[in-house]
Amino acid sequence: MASLNAATMSLHDPWQSTLVQLGLASGSSSDKETVFLNNVRALGFTLQTKVQMKQVQFPAKVGLCQQPVLPVKELAEEILRDYPEILFCGHGYDQLEKVQATFSTFWERFRHTWPKHPVFEVHHNDLHRCIPCRIHSDEGTSFRKAGIFQQSWGPDDNLGFAAGNRTLDGIASHFVDEANDCFYNGLQSRQGQFFLVFVRLEGDLPAQGKLMHSARNFTNEPNPMCPWCLADDRDVPFADHRRDAVWRRTTGSQKPWGSCSPLHRLPGGDEEEFVAKDLFHISHLGITRTFIASCICYLVDIGHFTAGHAPTVAVPVRLKEAYECFKDHCRLVQCETPDVKAFSRENLGWKKGSDTRLLVKWLVDYLQQPWLRDEIMECMLLALIAMDDFHRLCYQQADRIWLTAAQAMSARQFLWQFFCSYVKAARLCHQQAKLFFNITPKFHYLLHIHEDLQRCAGREYALNPASFATQMDEDYVGVASQMGRTCHPLAVSKRTAEKWLIYIWLKWTK
Repeated sequence: MASLNAATMSLHDPWQSTLVQLGLASGSSSDKETVFLNNVRALGFTLQTKVQMKQVQFPAKVGLCQQPVLPVKELAEEILRDYPEILFCGHGYDQLEKVQATFSTFWERFRHTWPKHPVFEVHHNDLHRCIPCRIHSDEGTSFRKAGIFQQSWGPDDNLGFAAGNRTLDGIASHFVDEANDCFYNGLQSRQGQFFLVFVRLEGDLPAQGKLMHSARNFTNEPNPMCPWCLADDRDVPFADHRRDAVWRRTTGSQKPWGSCSPLHRLPGGDEEEFVAKDLFHISHLGITRTFIASCICYLVDIGHFTAGHAPTVAVPVRLKEAYECFKDHCRLVQCETPDVKAFSRENLGWKKGSDTRLLVKWLVDYLQQPWLRDEIMECMLLALIAMDDFHRLCYQQADRIWLTAAQAMSARQFLWQFFCSYVKAARLCHQQAKLFFNITPKFHYLLHIHEDLQRCAGREYALNPASFATQMDEDYVGVASQMGRTCHPLAVSKRTAEKWLIYIWLKWTK
């Protein structure tokens, strides 16, 4: 295509020679893709950081192999040199004083949430030069729906797990070596030295469990299933939401790691606090989704959504009527289109967090209609209003990273109302021999978010529970995975990394 376009252009056109060079790959007798990528790099249409090959231990039949990675330090120094606003909260070197004040403020507030983090000892005089970052790990879908593992990092503020996995550990080990270099030795920039400080590992619960070698995770129920305390489904009930629950006394008493993980070598990486509590997976795709599904099923069970049908109409017909009601609400009231296209016995576990937000608002509107509400419906309404208020506070009203003392108090109250209403609805259904409002491990993990807010009571600021939510990270994983679907399976890792360098250059130079 480049060659054809060049042939139609004037020799004096400034882009003619560029297209000629890009078109050289089409006539190459060797690897055309490699020739093309080399020409793109020579023309400067990509980041200058080069993909490096690192030795990684794969399963026994494969053994040691070369795995392509993007080096953390080289990439970070290129960003500081050419795109400083990416790591400087949207600012450039001309606003360096503001940037340093922002970093100082972050660490001053962060000290209250994790006072023993090594950054306060190692860089106590350079906190204004320490850039808080986070790690995100997830698995996308590549060629023929094969999984493609991605481990990425970025700034916090922007505009069988116990045994581990040798392959993931090998990749993580190379990352940790470079991350520690960035923490202890720093990065060179146009205005002196800066340091990268990784304060959390984000990702869904399986990814966190695998990378951290957690022996206590959600798959262990009824055995100990929480990385932050000793809750189980026997002697230390994870479903107990009371203020004197036994599990509260075990928080932080024993580390959950089943074996040593490379990430434990990061400063603070061997502490439970390093594992982020992801509000997106815990709430939107977790306990709030479970609660909404139970609400819909309970309403169907007691006779709702029978418009135009006999009261004895079958459940699938009522679910279809419920979806039509929901769809009309989205179209007429919220002016949005839901991703879920039907309600059925199979798909009440929808996969998009945005649908959870729409469903909460629809059910609040539906339950506030002049029904003769029973006690369970009252609990449903109170819980949904509380969760809607909590999400709105964290995602819209508050600062992206911090809550003020008043906002933190409101967040605690919203969550407590949700817990009490949820448990009461579950108890009332149990008394009627109805299996709705199950209390799952993610209910317990949300209790820990409430406990974190409670721990900050009386302080001026608390970490926003949404600060480590992964909605945007999940979208990013989808973008990178899409790049891998057009690559040869044997070169998918390297080619995806090379395509990413071009994609990001285009994004950052616009």
